[in-house]
Amino acid sequence: MRKALTIILLLTAICQASHARMPEGWWISRFRFGMEWGYSQCLWLDRDYNIISSEGYRIYEKSRGLYLRPNGMILGRVGYPVSDRFEVALLGGWMGTGQDNRLFPLLMRLNWYFRPEGFFAHVQGGTAWHTPASGGFSRMALTASAGGGYRIGLGGGLDLDFIINARYLRDHPNIPNPEGPGNVPESNIRKNLAEYLSLDFSVAVCF
Repeated sequence: MRKALTIILLLTAICQASHARMPEGWWISRFRFGMEWGYSQCLWLDRDYNIISSEGYRIYEKSRGLYLRPNGMILGRVGYPVSDRFEVALLGGWMGTGQDNRLFPLLMRLNWYFRPEGFFAHVQGGTAWHTPASGGFSRMALTASAGGGYRIGLGGGLDLDFIINARYLRDHPNIPNPEGPGNVPESNIRKNLAEYLSLDFSVAVCF
């Protein structure tokens, strides 16, 4: 973790130096970059799957209820301020959801700033692909969230954001094999749906 934070800080310093040398008024200099990392607390799971056992009979499960699983996330961002109060940003990186479920998300975030520093609100949505250990790129999840945060200006075009989100994710995760080790093979899955609700807390550095 310490090594990752050191790399992030070095990249931030390099990008800040490059940004400072761009001609004033050049449109590309309006782009803002950043890193975001945080904690995700899964709160609810709605699970529905239907599989064929190795002996040919069906196994069906449908359940919903509290599902308390913590996870982490780390995201990079590229944003463009359309106006003083509105910004469009793309985010990508790594996040966990549920148990042993790791994803590569690609998100679009719309930010509304009530003032240059202070409270802001946003909505975001996008897709996410499973890591090879969680099922591979052939599986895609959909996610949407809404929330807000508080921005602190650190000077020199550097901002620190504290963010909270309520997130929904619709996914098709691995199904543990009820008859033995490993997961149920794709050829034996007839239905596989998981819907998660979670609360995300993160800190972002933007420059």
